[in-house]
This record gives sequence, C-alpha cells and structure tokens, in this order.
Amino acid sequence: MSELTPDPIDPMPDPVYVVEVASVDLAPPTVTDIVRSGLIAGVFAGFLCEVMYGIGRLFGTNFEVKNSNSDQLQALPPFSPFLVPVVVALLAALVVAWLFRRPGGAFWVFTLGFMLTILSLGVPLFQPSAVTWPTRFWLVLMHLTTGLIVVSALAFSLRPRPVRS
Repeated sequence: MSELTPDPIDPMPDPVYVVEVASVDLAPPTVTDIVRSGLIAGVFAGFLCEVMYGIGRLFGTNFEVKNSNSDQLQALPPFSPFLVPVVVALLAALVVAWLFRRPGGAFWVFTLGFMLTILSLGVPLFQPSAVTWPTRFWLVLMHLTTGLIVVSALAFSLRPRPVRS
C-alpha cells in the first residue's frame, strides 16, 4: 500500500515541499543609520509641530513665553517649532549612536527617552503666570509629539540590519 492514500474529498493530494532557507547575517546599526533616522524623525516631528503652531495661531494662541535671557515674555519665532525638534533629534541621535549601539540598547532608549520627554514638559508647564494656558497646552502637545516620534524612531533604528552579500 502506498504512503499517500487517496482522500475521498481531494483525490490529488499535494506533494510535500521542503524549502531550505539561507541564514541571514545581522549587523549592528551604523552611526549613519542612527543619525539618518534621527534626522528623518526630527523633520517629521518638526513638520507636525509647525502644523500645530499654525493651528494654535488660527485659534488665537499668542505663543508668548519667557525666554531665559530676559524677564519679559517674547513671542515664539515662527520657524522655532520646526527647527527645535530637528536639532533635538540630531543631538539625541548622536547620543544614541555613541552610547546605546549594543544589544538591549533600544530598551534604554525607550526608557530614558520617555523619561526625558516627561521631564521636558516642565519647560512649558512651569512658565510664569503671565503665559496663557492655551500656549502651555500647545507647547506640551509639541513636546509630547516630538518625544513620541523621535524616541520611537531612534529605538527602532537600533535593530540589527541584514548584511547584504
């Protein structure tokens, strides 16, 4: 009797296929990979923050904050919501590339990155009482957006890459 007995429902059984898969060599991420991820995440976060700035302006938010160099409130420059996330993301990418390019680094990037994001909320929340609450709301939203995008992108950039052969 044969090994393949006919099935009354399917008289032509499928043959068994064995596919050999080559192993994939993995390499740690390069500094260029991490900095590129930081730049892309920073530009994306900056774009979203600039959109939030525009929406806040449309709703009448004045975006006047206390600058560390003076005692008076100053209006936030229109290019600042785009530029600050890009600079922060590039600096964070350099720190990540320097300190966390080893196994388990993504965990520490997530943990420390989100802790620093929460700490950065002190800047808009602890402004003087002359700063309006809508300004604080939009700045907190920008901080959270930038932190979420940049920290996630940098942690994701630490995954091993397949080596091209």
